Amino acid sequence: MATRYVRSTDGSDSDDGSTWALAKATVAGVTAIDTAGDTLWISQSHAETSGSAITFAGAGTNASPTKLLCGNDAAEPPTALATGGSITGTGSAAINFNNALYAYGLTIFTAGACTLNTGSSASAVQIWDNCSFRLTVNGSGSQLWTCGQYNYMYRTELINCTFKFAGTTNYVYIAGNTVIRGGSILSGGTTPTTVFRLQSDRTACSAEITGVDFSNLASTVNFFSGGTLAAGKAVIRDCKLPASWSGLLVTSGLAGPG
Repeated sequence: MATRYVRSTDGSDSDDGSTWALAKATVAGVTAIDTAGDTLWISQSHAETSGSAITFAGAGTNASPTKLLCGNDAAEPPTALATGGSITGTGSAAINFNNALYAYGLTIFTAGACTLNTGSSASAVQIWDNCSFRLTVNGSGSQLWTCGQYNYMYRTELINCTFKFAGTTNYVYIAGNTVIRGGSILSGGTTPTTVFRLQSDRTACSAEITGVDFSNLASTVNFFSGGTLAAGKAVIRDCKLPASWSGLLVTSGLAGPG
């Protein structure tokens, strides 16, 4: 299990990532060489942008997940976790994170789909802690996918994460087994028509959403969408709703509380 470093300000993907001075320039560059259980430190000043699809194909397993940690680059290795490191996909570029991992403190800006693709590794688990997911353009193609293969054996956990939407047709696409605990919707965005869509045309998916602050959304927001491809089971509890909320918990095509 190795420790590797990523910093866009002075890094190079031709370096080996073994120190800050030899840091990789991109997360894709370091995940191309990582081994299961590696710790990949990402500088708090890291900011990478791509107009092409990006795939982070880490080597992590559930027993030894890849650790993507945003840290203060004043020390090597960092003595404190941080936030601020960012990855941005422009245009219609998709951002894909494959296999088992634990991520802390990253901000993901995406104009296309951002897929937490647990389905690329059998029964994989991804945990995202204190991260931020920000959809930057309106359009149904700009969305956050949790679990990439619609299988209940795959699991994504979003802990104290924040979310921001750019338009009414954005949403969080829930597949597999998804847990969202804590966190909030950031101010300054646009309220989507519906926040979540459940997908289970192949195997049952589930969502457990606890303690999320939705108060920055408009009072008319709906939480779960209906339709022939939307199914599964969802539980939402102890969340803060928008003031004078008048939207629907579920839209047409889905059952209500059971």
